[in-house]
Amino acid sequence: MRKVSLTIPGDSISLPLVPALAQRFAATHGIEAFDGDRLTSLVSVLSSYALDRAYGDQSDGDIEVTLILEGREVSLQIRDWGEPTTSFGPGIGDPPDVLRAAAPHASDLRLETFGGDGVRLTASLELRSEPAIDHRAPMVRREAERPDIKPEEIEIRDATVADVEPISRLIYSTYGLSYVHPDFYRPRWLATQIQDGHMVSTVALYAGDVVGHHALFLKPDTPSAESGAAAVNPIYRGLGIFGKLFAHTKTRASAHGLSAIFGCAVTVHPYSQRVEHRQGYRETALLLGHTATWETFREISVANQNMRNALLVSYLILEAAPRPVTLPSRYRDELIAAYSNIGLEISDLRATALDGDAVNAGESVVYTTDDAAAVGSLRIDRWDSDTPQLLQRALRHLVMHHEDVIYADINISAIADATDAIEALNASDFFYSGLIPFGLGGHDYLRLQRIDAENVETEHLVLDSPFSQALLATTLADRARVEPVS
Repeated sequence: MRKVSLTIPGDSISLPLVPALAQRFAATHGIEAFDGDRLTSLVSVLSSYALDRAYGDQSDGDIEVTLILEGREVSLQIRDWGEPTTSFGPGIGDPPDVLRAAAPHASDLRLETFGGDGVRLTASLELRSEPAIDHRAPMVRREAERPDIKPEEIEIRDATVADVEPISRLIYSTYGLSYVHPDFYRPRWLATQIQDGHMVSTVALYAGDVVGHHALFLKPDTPSAESGAAAVNPIYRGLGIFGKLFAHTKTRASAHGLSAIFGCAVTVHPYSQRVEHRQGYRETALLLGHTATWETFREISVANQNMRNALLVSYLILEAAPRPVTLPSRYRDELIAAYSNIGLEISDLRATALDGDAVNAGESVVYTTDDAAAVGSLRIDRWDSDTPQLLQRALRHLVMHHEDVIYADINISAIADATDAIEALNASDFFYSGLIPFGLGGHDYLRLQRIDAENVETEHLVLDSPFSQALLATTLADRARVEPVS
């Protein structure tokens, strides 16, 4: 059985997350396109019906959408806590004609009431074909023999729209269909990202064929960008292609006026960590449990494929100006060590405050979810009288959403005293993760993390540098401090 849930607050009245949930569920679990469209339509119709029936024109109610896949059947459950209504279903009564007409593919359509515990609408959809769940792993196949070439014969250049299909195929040759960003298998999406300037992509070529790739992912109002989607065709490894790709990416980052770039290296092997370290990247944070169990790699064995693994965040500083921050007493030493590791000095926030308009004009607490990876994130940019309540609401939604891990960022460039924010998160089992500099609005963040799953790897992480090994020890010690003893 495979299950995913999504809790949608009433202020997201347009329900943009519901069809996205269904589409990602179908893609992640190998449901073919025709059945995926039927599932998306059913989920959208039933969730809209549930919201309208429960809350009408109000916008302060929640619904919880759950999808469960067993064999060729997908079960849909929608919970709400709105107005009472009359139950219907097999042996109880017929559903409303309007609902039956809008959901012709649904079977076992029923609505149950639970008194003070709300209402549950359920339905089932039988798939026309068996889900191909195992097709995401990299194929084991015989490699072609590498041509007798010299490193200088490899060309490095900016990627163009004409390169998008070869890039998708290159990612496939490295990860199969398990890459954590499935949009990379969609050439049209890649073309749009390149055309719109959201992704700065670099390719390596031999004889006109794309044999390597590296990218920068730009975000508005953020002076740093993630470097990633690094891949080299297995038969062209050992020619120094990674180094050439990274160097070209660094040049393009400087041209875009970025202050830093960062990478997220996996911890199932040391290779990507060593490549980034050779390019000048240095570690600042360890994200336990970030990598989903279904992400796999060619020619790399993992001690336990059923465990969620960690990501190691490393920064390459392009503009080494002092950082105006206020360090909290809790985690002060850890943050000083992280700043020192990436070669940044600290200045007094009160003397040289950053422009906070890009951050402080919005909500003090912002939260998001990644349905495919079962990861939640929240960001605290102010701490005022309303923030504790907003933080608890965000945590409630993320917990109800059944995320395996949650990361919380506290703005130490805008919050003069982060003690209350830290204590509130520690009380909710959040522990140290690290430093995230050059975030939204140019601000720096203290990152904490919370684990809500049993299958998170902490004993067999592969960490290559002394700093990353010390970071793991610090992280686990702080987890032991904040989590209750069972």
